[in-house]
Amino acid sequence: GPGGGPGRLAEGDEALQGAVAALSAQDTEEAVRLAGVARSCYEAEGSPEDRMQLLDAVSSRVSRAAALRGAGGKGGGEPNDMLALRRAEAAGDELVHRATRCLQARDFGEAMEAIQGAREAFGAAGDGGRLAREREVIVGNLYALVLAEMERDKRMQKLLRLKKVNDLVKLKRQAEALGVDWGEFQQRAKEEEE
Repeated sequence: GPGGGPGRLAEGDEALQGAVAALSAQDTEEAVRLAGVARSCYEAEGSPEDRMQLLDAVSSRVSRAAALRGAGGKGGGEPNDMLALRRAEAAGDELVHRATRCLQARDFGEAMEAIQGAREAFGAAGDGGRLAREREVIVGNLYALVLAEMERDKRMQKLLRLKKVNDLVKLKRQAEALGVDWGEFQQRAKEEEE
């Protein structure tokens, strides 16, 4: 209920601080997990802009750390492997950016396609799925965000339809109160529109 607000924000702030601490301790997996927790807390509170900016900054540090760990984790990788990894990473990142742009433009279908493409690109890095796992925090959050926006959009459309119906009901009542014939009024209204 409305009382849950400050609790979720505080929980998000705590998780975000934890993510920063985990980054300092070079515990990338924990940082990834906590950034995800912070994001879902903030989103539950309507994504306050100041918190989201902070979270985005921390998230990009987390994903950089994850990528570095992935690239440097296995010493002795062949340059070719590194090249394939970089290409997969660049392709996936570009698709993540495209998904973000589509989401902002409310083009949910395109956003979902880009997210799927990004998952495939990261999965094709040839590093045993490491990059895909590390990028999943970003891709997964983006996916959840698109779903949430689609849901919000659906609710908004429903509300707009309800508004039209409600306006009609009110109009009909007013017509009755004024002694205007409803059928005649609708006919006139149609003519006015044309």
